[in-house]
Amino acid sequence: MGDKRQHGKPDGTGSFRVITDPSVARKVSRSMAFSVVDLPGYYRDMAALTGLELDALIRVVDGIPFFSSGARHLLLRRVILQVFREDRIEAWQPVIDEQIDAAISRLKSAEIVDLAGDFADPLFAGVMTRLFGLPEAQAGNLNGWAETVRFVSELLLPIRRVREMNDAAGQFLDAMRAGGESGSQRDASLSGLLERAAGTELTADEVDALIAALFIAGQTTAHSLSNILLLVLRLEPGQRPLPSDPLQRRNAVEDLIRRGGAPQYLLRIAREGGTLDGQALQAGDPVLVHIPSANGLTEGAGTPPATASGCPFGQAPDVRSHFSFGAGIHHCPGAPLARMLIETALHKLLAAFPRIELLEPEPEMFGTDIIRSPRSLKCRLGPTVG
Repeated sequence: MGDKRQHGKPDGTGSFRVITDPSVARKVSRSMAFSVVDLPGYYRDMAALTGLELDALIRVVDGIPFFSSGARHLLLRRVILQVFREDRIEAWQPVIDEQIDAAISRLKSAEIVDLAGDFADPLFAGVMTRLFGLPEAQAGNLNGWAETVRFVSELLLPIRRVREMNDAAGQFLDAMRAGGESGSQRDASLSGLLERAAGTELTADEVDALIAALFIAGQTTAHSLSNILLLVLRLEPGQRPLPSDPLQRRNAVEDLIRRGGAPQYLLRIAREGGTLDGQALQAGDPVLVHIPSANGLTEGAGTPPATASGCPFGQAPDVRSHFSFGAGIHHCPGAPLARMLIETALHKLLAAFPRIELLEPEPEMFGTDIIRSPRSLKCRLGPTVG
């Protein structure tokens, strides 16, 4: 099973098999012998057994392709990919630019800022509300509700937290319709494109749930951007700027996503008994892919050495062969949008503030069973350019 050390394994998973070897991880992620967790079914069973009202939470979870399988997964994935293909996402670059420019402009009024709470989080909320035609005045609330629901995949949550998630999911769905943009603006947004891509295969309520699910799942982008900013700002200023060559820049960003991706684990369930890397496996056994290890980030792997061109990232020959966006049929369909947002935000921020000083090189990390990122990134911005 590769390295069998715990690697910060989530609570309550002592009997889980943890995979750290990239080749074994790729096998598990792409093999039909393993399934994703039926999270909608889990919460339906919880509602039936406890009498809890979880309709809103179940609606949203049912719209997350990562937790679906079979015909339902193929339908959701087909609808999303009609809108989120890389060649189609490129058309939204001006909106990304506008939101990032506005976020940077807001930073200029302060000498010391928190690049997690003052930049990455509100930037993500602003981008998503604009792209999906959601009520811009509710951006902060939508982001807060989404942050609450993100815990949906955590293990063994107390009933109180489950109720909170259901309430937040309900508020998110209510706000989408109650305060949304005008019909023409929604039609021209990603929400409108998703509605047309779904046609009659999804109801209006199911499309709304899909949009909420994409927003909630997409919050990983904000956490990953904070991780990446931490990696880059630990470098000397001369090493920070991304390469000017488009291919080298893309490789550098992909390497940063490989190193700084917020997700820590992929959970799969064995469909049948057998062996995995020489070890016995029974049907129903859970298997955890430890993403940092599968990405080749062994203990002690620090920042790569400086290069002649400055930026040390992106030197590996196949930087896209990583698990930060998942793998196989459950590879994240929103990856092109995440890449665009991260690359543009990083480039524009460093261009505006080339002398940013990271005040806490080892910040406190926000750690859940699935996500890891800095709680804050306190920085002194220094003089601006432009």
